[in-house]
Amino acid sequence: MNNQIYTDPVKLTQSIFGKLLITMVMLLLLIIVIFTTIQIQSEKNILVMKVNENISEMKLNIQREGRSFSNSLGRLTENSIASYDFFALFESIREAVDLEPNLSYAILMNKERKALLHTDRPDLEQEILVKNYDIFASQQERPVFQEHVSDQITYLEYVFPIQISTSTWGHLRLGFSLIALEKKIEYSENEIKKQIRRIVFRSVVVAGIFMILGTFVVFLLSRKISRPISVLTAYSIELANGNYGFKPDKKLIGKDEVGRLTSSFGMMATNIKNANDQLEGYSHNLEKKVKERTKELESVNQELKNFAYIVSHDLKAPLRSIGSLASWLKTDYEDKLDDVGKEQLDLLVGRVNRMHALIGGILQYSRVGKVEEITARVDVTFMLNDVIDILNSPKNIKISLDTDFPTIDFEPTRIQQVFQNIISNAIKYIDKPKGLIHVGCKSHGEYWEFYVSDNGPGIDKKYHDKVFQLFQTLQSKDSYESTGVGLSIVKKIIETNGGRISIDSIVGKGTTFKFLLLKGKNDVKK
Repeated sequence: MNNQIYTDPVKLTQSIFGKLLITMVMLLLLIIVIFTTIQIQSEKNILVMKVNENISEMKLNIQREGRSFSNSLGRLTENSIASYDFFALFESIREAVDLEPNLSYAILMNKERKALLHTDRPDLEQEILVKNYDIFASQQERPVFQEHVSDQITYLEYVFPIQISTSTWGHLRLGFSLIALEKKIEYSENEIKKQIRRIVFRSVVVAGIFMILGTFVVFLLSRKISRPISVLTAYSIELANGNYGFKPDKKLIGKDEVGRLTSSFGMMATNIKNANDQLEGYSHNLEKKVKERTKELESVNQELKNFAYIVSHDLKAPLRSIGSLASWLKTDYEDKLDDVGKEQLDLLVGRVNRMHALIGGILQYSRVGKVEEITARVDVTFMLNDVIDILNSPKNIKISLDTDFPTIDFEPTRIQQVFQNIISNAIKYIDKPKGLIHVGCKSHGEYWEFYVSDNGPGIDKKYHDKVFQLFQTLQSKDSYESTGVGLSIVKKIIETNGGRISIDSIVGKGTTFKFLLLKGKNDVKK
């Protein structure tokens, strides 16, 4: 067995194995990425939560220490102001700022916000403080912490109201710098970033290992799933190519649903091979019979052609003799014949002419579709003008044409025969003092729709099919010289060329013959 039969002719990404492999690998990658992301985010949240807890704890420690220190200094301030010992008070406050590492500044202001002492900005002493946090501090009735930023430095300020007797004299404001705290926060954030990078690296390594192992497992699984399908596909291709004797390697066929389906294909291939052998036998016999029947039909067709020619020749010769004899009798014995005799001879000549025309019509009808015809470019407008000239209609009948007829590929004589028969019928049967005939054309999808309308007597709907039957006329043959062949020839020419013809008519008002002809690729409408 040729192993190349199982080579997948399509691209890997378009094969079942490729699609399955890519899908499962992408799914595995997605799962690993999701779990890795969840793990990293979870550990990051834990670290951030711990850092935030430490920061909160450090702030609480600063507040506790600051409150204890501020309350002591506040009580000292109240006692010093009550005894008017401002010099000693200012010295004590400045000394406290110098000795306390976290204390950055001290401000003592009265209730009008006038700064009596400002260790950070001595230039503001004896000035009214007007910033928002100054106003906020002046409005406090109880000790409170406020956080604000000054010169890009964050301060945690403790505001202590100075109570003299029962009224608020002013406020002592002690500002504790958070620079140390911010450095600790920055250090903690850097540590978090380092730990996250380590976590990401470790997770990526683990994910990569799992990805390699998972891809290998997926590869084996995908190959195991897709191989029977590939065998079945190859088997189907062999069957489609007509190799019904091909049998796949049983080792490659599993016992699952795909394997059972492959076995079913084998049974089907055997049945198809048997049926194909029978069909080949039938086809051989049928081909032989078709050739025999074709040969017989060709012989019969040739005999019919010879018969039509012989009939035409043998019938037309005596008819011509009868017609000539009747004409001679009328001429030679004109003075001896009465009116009835002359009328009988005229009737005889008319019958002979009709018989002659009938034989010609039958020959034309029999040749339609039997003789190889050569198509040519036909300018329908030019051809219609020739037809009108040939018919030489009476003066009381007016024939009008559209101005945008196409130029088509058709056998010139046949298309002329179609229009000539339809228009001559219209001329023949018009019963109005002023006859009107209009010939037009319009596009109708893949067809040209031609129509010939007249204001004649009309045709009852029950006779619409009858007028196209051979030898059928609606009027007495004695009233109108008609063979009943013309419209049959028209119908046969049109249908032989893939078209169709129909009638629209209102009795007493007129008739429209419509026929469709397939458009040619070179047809052009003016």
